[in-house]
Amino acid sequence: MSLSPEEPCRRWLAHLCDYVDGELDQSLCAELERHMAECEACTVVVETTRQTITLYRHLGRAELPEATRRRLKQLIERSVHEQD
Repeated sequence: MSLSPEEPCRRWLAHLCDYVDGELDQSLCAELERHMAECEACTVVVETTRQTITLYRHLGRAELPEATRRRLKQLIERSVHEQD
């Protein structure tokens, strides 16, 4: 299974927060749900995001050690630059 986002998937990533928060326009919501019915990668992203939010709300905020924070920031920045 490949989880690299294809062009239609990239479009939906921009709407991810609104969808998960229940704030996405109904027509877009229906369109996204049709897409997810055929796209396992987007389904995984949405479900993982929902689970992460649920865990965060349940467990609360935890402070990361400074070394972990720096490493995470480097990985995110590298990932963003690779997509450009």
